[in-house]
Amino acid sequence: ALGAGSAVLAQDNRFNRWMAGEGARYFGRADDCADQLDRLLGSGGEAERNAMEAASRARHMEAFQWPDILK
Repeated sequence: ALGAGSAVLAQDNRFNRWMAGEGARYFGRADDCADQLDRLLGSGGEAERNAMEAASRARHMEAFQWPDILK
């Protein structure tokens, strides 16, 4: 998802926070996920989605390039 530049909405846990970084949005419960989706997919969510997409691309470039992974 990061490499594709997708906005990331993930379950809130240590691994997902490390992987996706600060530009993702996180949820703890199903209703929190639904609230996040409503906000992101509703009118006015486009700017936030665009920022999340840019953050995903940046996180991918920062931490998940093959030379770094192979080290």
